Amino acid sequence: MQALSAWDSQQAAINAEEAKSDSMFVAGARPFILWICGFAVAYKFVLQPFLVFVLVAFHSDFNVKLLPSIDWPELSSLMFGMLGLSGMRTYEKLAK
Repeated sequence: MQALSAWDSQQAAINAEEAKSDSMFVAGARPFILWICGFAVAYKFVLQPFLVFVLVAFHSDFNVKLLPSIDWPELSSLMFGMLGLSGMRTYEKLAK
């Protein structure tokens, strides 16, 4: 447990140093992936259904399958991993 705690504190120190950087290549990787994931979730659950509604309402012959779709299992695994919602961290905290 002490080794895991030391690992967590070392990772927190690394994260803090990365966040201080002005370089987009150092401080921008996680925010970039989170923004892309956020846009993908917004498209999947807000924009795509709205587009389907509008296109079907105004163009009854429109093929809805022509719109790009995002597969939810892959997107959710990325989102849960980036947000730390996968349950592994909860298990670690409860095990202490």
